[in-house]
Amino acid sequence: MRKITYLFFTLIALAFSTQVQGQCDYQLQMNDSFGDGWNGFEVTITHTLADNTTVVNTYTNVTLDDGDVGFFNIPGVNTGDLIDVTQTAAGDWPGEVSFQLVNALGGLEGPVGDENNNIVDHAVACPPCDIPDVTFTVVSNCPANSDFTIDVTINGVGTASGVTITDDQATAPVQTSGPFPITINYGAYTNGTAVVVSVANDDNAVCTVNSSSLTFDQGCPPANDDCAGAIELFCGDTDIPGDTSDATPDASLACGEVDGDANVVWYVFNSAAANTVTIDTCGSGYDTSLAIFTGSCGSLTCFANNDDSCATQSSITFQSQPATTYYIAVEGFGGASGTFDISVVCAPPCSPAEPNQDCASAVALGSVETQVDVLGIDSTCSTVNVANPACDPFGVIADVWYSFTGPPNGAVDITRTLGTATAIHYAIYEGSCGSLTLFADDPETDECVADASGTTSVSGLVSGQTYYLQLWNDGTSTPEEGTFDLSIVENTTLSNPEAQIDQFEFYPNPVKDKLTLNAQSPIDAIEVYNILGQRVMMAKPNAAQADMDMSSLGSGTYFVKVSAGTVSDTIRIIKK
Repeated sequence: MRKITYLFFTLIALAFSTQVQGQCDYQLQMNDSFGDGWNGFEVTITHTLADNTTVVNTYTNVTLDDGDVGFFNIPGVNTGDLIDVTQTAAGDWPGEVSFQLVNALGGLEGPVGDENNNIVDHAVACPPCDIPDVTFTVVSNCPANSDFTIDVTINGVGTASGVTITDDQATAPVQTSGPFPITINYGAYTNGTAVVVSVANDDNAVCTVNSSSLTFDQGCPPANDDCAGAIELFCGDTDIPGDTSDATPDASLACGEVDGDANVVWYVFNSAAANTVTIDTCGSGYDTSLAIFTGSCGSLTCFANNDDSCATQSSITFQSQPATTYYIAVEGFGGASGTFDISVVCAPPCSPAEPNQDCASAVALGSVETQVDVLGIDSTCSTVNVANPACDPFGVIADVWYSFTGPPNGAVDITRTLGTATAIHYAIYEGSCGSLTLFADDPETDECVADASGTTSVSGLVSGQTYYLQLWNDGTSTPEEGTFDLSIVENTTLSNPEAQIDQFEFYPNPVKDKLTLNAQSPIDAIEVYNILGQRVMMAKPNAAQADMDMSSLGSGTYFVKVSAGTVSDTIRIIKK
């Protein structure tokens, strides 16, 4: 059975002790007919004891949830005490609010207060008996069925000889005389039934505790709600039906688009041999996300993921290894859930695979002052990269990697020519493997290109610096993979732009601490931007020479816009 622990309250909303004084705790119930009337409201509660001493509490800036009811506790009340409630400041919409006292039995008592009426000298009357101290917990019958029972936990009954449990569904009463505390599983209710359970003092039924309206209106989670219950899939399985509607999220998931923000169900595929395996949810009834993990339940490693591959459904093609277990998580994008179909297609292993399928194994092209051609690249057998480039956030990334050094004039032409591949996309990175940053040749544009093919010119490179080039296409059930050619060469006509400011120079680059800028005319303004286009520093030197202290900036690429009179230059700086 599964316990649903979000219904642990009673109408009294207090955990009463068996002390007589505790048996007479009052509350102030605050009502809001629309949801914003209490905003800024101030209320003062004055409790006058029998010896004429007073306890005053003022609550300011009271805010309730939309359409909600709130409570303030008034403890330590005895018969004959007086309670006054005064509005001391109005909220945004005072006409929407009201307040009233709640006695120890959970009943509303006395006049209703509002913007025009306070509660004045309300005399307290304590119950003539001990109120049972009770909590209620809904218990589902899952996985057997979706019906439910209620655990009634009686923590204490004071001086009462015992209590009797009843409900509003004609369930047979249950009497108990303890010993206390005691938990009694009560009732047998059909899914969705609203139930109120009562616990009465056997010596005086005036002291009866009533639960709130309790129910269980969900379906039972499926058997494969967690990794340990994963359902096995086999090569050739076609449109195996599944449903995440009654499953639960798994906040620990972290594999691309599968991030635990929606209901998840699990499958397992045991690979007996090397194969090209495609797992998809194409044609399903909602927007799915799909992730594949290696390892074991409780110690999983993200292997591949996809969100949208076939319309808003998902597909992943990968090269399976012999004697390897793959766990598959089916989730909904953006919290969605519903019915789906999952299929597994196996084909002979793809061969040969390119060796440079990650940054660490990138093929070094070196200097590109003279054109470098790489012919007959074949991405057909590329493995799926877990990480998605910024310009292709939802694709299945089958990629290869190269590196090159920036030429003297800082500009290159990159040409992608299709063979059997139907598309080839690219991104340029700087940094080192494991801490790469997308290269940007100006503050607003990075070099992540989702175009299918063609020639792209890139400027702003630093001479002699190493850059990484990722080339990919979409590895799905209708893949883009295939053969293509790559050419990369220094662009002799496009270079870093000539300075517009007369006799403008700057140094050093890369810079560690101080960047010096010189010009013939006074420099009016210096603005430093990060690669996201956000301005992070600014200065107005009004001098022909200026120093910018960049020591507080993190390492990476920055763009410095220098203005002098009516002209300006933007330079690219590497911060060490």
